[in-house]
Amino acid sequence: MEKKLTSAVGIDLGSNSIKVAEVKLQGRDPVVTALGIAPTPAGAVDHMGVMDTSALVPVIKSLCAQVGVSSSDAIVSIAGQASVLVRT
Repeated sequence: MEKKLTSAVGIDLGSNSIKVAEVKLQGRDPVVTALGIAPTPAGAVDHMGVMDTSALVPVIKSLCAQVGVSSSDAIVSIAGQASVLVRT
């Protein structure tokens, strides 16, 4: 059975910056409840994708804690045009 999301955090891993936005449903309307941006560590992400996950994890965790993300479901966008990756 399909899981119905009532909240999710979107994470955009760019080569220059990491963006997070948490969206929750309030009734039938989506509401942004957390929003933040942080610089991407040098060499961690480039046009081919993620190069250094160990450098990204602390930045993402810190950014999510800083802006008050509470959702455990994430939707991720990764910089790069070399491939497409989909995971459920």
